[in-house]
Amino acid sequence: MKILSIFFLLIIISNGILAKTSNFSFLGYVGAYYCTDNLDKEFDLFSSINHRRETFALNIAYLKFSFADENFRTTLALQEGDIPKNIYYQEPKNIQQANIEYRLAEKLWLGAGIFSTHIGGETTHPRNNFLASHSATTFFEPTYQTGIMLQYELANNFSVAAYLINGNHLFEDNNKDKTIAFAFSYALDNFSVAYNNMFGNEEPEGRKSRLHTYHNVIINAKLSKKLDLLGQIDFATLENSYKGTNGTMKSGFLSYCYSINEKISNSARISYYSEIENVYNLDVEGFDLTVGVEYKPTENSYIRFESRYLKNNNGDNKNAFIRNGKPYNELTEFSVNFGGWFDFSF
Repeated sequence: MKILSIFFLLIIISNGILAKTSNFSFLGYVGAYYCTDNLDKEFDLFSSINHRRETFALNIAYLKFSFADENFRTTLALQEGDIPKNIYYQEPKNIQQANIEYRLAEKLWLGAGIFSTHIGGETTHPRNNFLASHSATTFFEPTYQTGIMLQYELANNFSVAAYLINGNHLFEDNNKDKTIAFAFSYALDNFSVAYNNMFGNEEPEGRKSRLHTYHNVIINAKLSKKLDLLGQIDFATLENSYKGTNGTMKSGFLSYCYSINEKISNSARISYYSEIENVYNLDVEGFDLTVGVEYKPTENSYIRFESRYLKNNNGDNKNAFIRNGKPYNELTEFSVNFGGWFDFSF
């Protein structure tokens, strides 16, 4: 009820804005799913999207309000569903974005508030990704961040942003330190590359400070009108990790999307992860492979059929799943996802 009350309040406010301006946009998105697998019960490891088993469920219901003029822009994005419940660890789980930005110079913007993470090539919205499910690589990445941002367009195709945020995957800070982060991107019509990072002490107040870093490289190439490729490499470090030595986490994925025609496409993704040095205290190493087919009944909707296979090859926690009442190291899941959205600008 709380999110519905906010929604109707924003509709009333937006009606007043629309009477005076033509710089308002409104986006709505709904993603639903059904998922089943070979395990005895639901699991948390590598489960960001399609979390619940053998029941029709809602991944996300999303409303985004944006206003922009020459020197000012603001965004408020509200959400509900299994995605925010499962991967948003702090309140407010129902807010994905709430930020304000001011133009300081011709190509320089200053922003503050709640932002979606600047790290990663897959978003929390399945409609924006080749596949509905996340890769194991994305599981390690932050989803949201709170702080300030300074963004500058160095050239027509190159931009850089600097962030001062509360922490990695944090709304509220857990200590007196702040995390610094940078994002660099270069984009052409059919090719883009980005390097993103963050550096900070993520230990709760009262614990000894430890430097945590995260590095992320994304390459996207459109090889033809029908074929898109997306590759990513992630690398994280933790000073004096959970095993008592400086630890590293390595992961990455490669995916493609091939459009057979305007309505049908197929996609596949392979991902590798190694977290046996306990940067995140998970102690697993393995890979996952996902294949899927998408059918678009309309331009703004989809139905996706997917299968994902994941295997933990190494680590003390490799048998993290339960099958036939016993620890197990493999997951095979099948899902069908439904999505639709609207997008208006006034």
